[in-house]
Amino acid sequence: MSSAEKFSRYLAIVYYALAYWPRRFFGKKDKLSIGFLVEEFFHEKFRGFGGYGMTLKYVTDYFNNDPKSKVKADVILMTPLEIDGPQAESAHNADVITMSRNMRDKGGDFQRYCRMIHKQKLDVFIGVDHFRSYEYPLMAFPSIPWVIWMKDPRDIKKWHKIASIELVRKQWGLKSMEEAKIWAQESLDSFRRIYKRGKMFGRKVVIATEASDFISIGRSQYGLKELKPAFLSKPIPLPLMDAPSYSEKPSFMFLARLDPIKRPWIFCELAKRFPQAEFLVVGQSNASEIMDNILARYKDVPNLKFLGRVFGKDKDSLFRRIWAVVNTSVHEGLPVSMVEGYSYGKTAVASENPDGITARFGFAVKEVLGDAFDQKTVDLFAEPVEKIIKGQFDREGLFRKGREYIRDVHSFEKFEATVREIVLTSKYDHGFVVDEDYKV
Repeated sequence: MSSAEKFSRYLAIVYYALAYWPRRFFGKKDKLSIGFLVEEFFHEKFRGFGGYGMTLKYVTDYFNNDPKSKVKADVILMTPLEIDGPQAESAHNADVITMSRNMRDKGGDFQRYCRMIHKQKLDVFIGVDHFRSYEYPLMAFPSIPWVIWMKDPRDIKKWHKIASIELVRKQWGLKSMEEAKIWAQESLDSFRRIYKRGKMFGRKVVIATEASDFISIGRSQYGLKELKPAFLSKPIPLPLMDAPSYSEKPSFMFLARLDPIKRPWIFCELAKRFPQAEFLVVGQSNASEIMDNILARYKDVPNLKFLGRVFGKDKDSLFRRIWAVVNTSVHEGLPVSMVEGYSYGKTAVASENPDGITARFGFAVKEVLGDAFDQKTVDLFAEPVEKIIKGQFDREGLFRKGREYIRDVHSFEKFEATVREIVLTSKYDHGFVVDEDYKV
């Protein structure tokens, strides 16, 4: 990039920083405009069908589909696409702003990209966790408030858990834990750069979390002396139901990407262990070159069905009939698949237990690191699965308590109220203290 292009970029940053100020103090706040920073959105064109993308789909469908809504939710996709330049498209009732792979090297593309974001008249950026890719728009608009929404925070301890799986290291090209430490430090450095530039322009920065257990992880990940976050839950629809419903035959669902970090082979082994039950695998892999050979071992298990991606009414039908959701991942935040299960009054089996929620509505299994191809791991998951098959769980109680939990904690109304508090009041200002000397 030439010196003239760099100077032009700097002037654009100053202009957009100053242009936000009148809106900050004099703009109408009857309707909040949110720009979600994320690396996936629930659409094949926008990289994906994971939990992040599904959560934002629920948000955009809910708020943007109602003409009386006081929230406008749009998406700034930070995974570069194979396109000629920045584009603004539409999906799930949201504007989706995308970037090309080589945009950072083109001054003209930067200007177009900034104009697209500026046109949204954003009141706040909400970053789904923090990735270095978010730095681009956050540095370009240094006065727009920034919320880090901790959904799946990863400090160095979490990276150790993830890297304990050899197949994950192979998929991600992770040669050693020292390399993971470098990634974690680069993410921390990115946060500090954005934070420091924002201070120059009076940016409000708030850290929010989905679970209290994430606070210590976030403090370590972002190098903080203290952290008092806002609680920003995962908004999901509450299906219309008067009573719990179950298939006649015991049935279990695995709903996730079929990638090494999720360890779907444990679920497949459970199918072999319990031929009297039905095991449904919902999802596809982003690492087929690794996973295809592994999952091929289970193609002839008669009670194990691979359904691929399932959406809409078909997904609703599955949740209504299954007995439990099973999560075998080595690392999770608060999985949307399990929270969706609670909305239908269903139980869950998982080794991740943030804030004790898995144990509250289901069965928390002892944590097992590594690839977990051994039968001892299967035994750990098999114990609660057997209890469920035998009916040793409270269907009516789970239905009532699970749906109450979604209604009280994960409603769209609560999500909107919290975002308004963050943006329009000082309740969550100064909720963290940066430790400048901290290193990963």
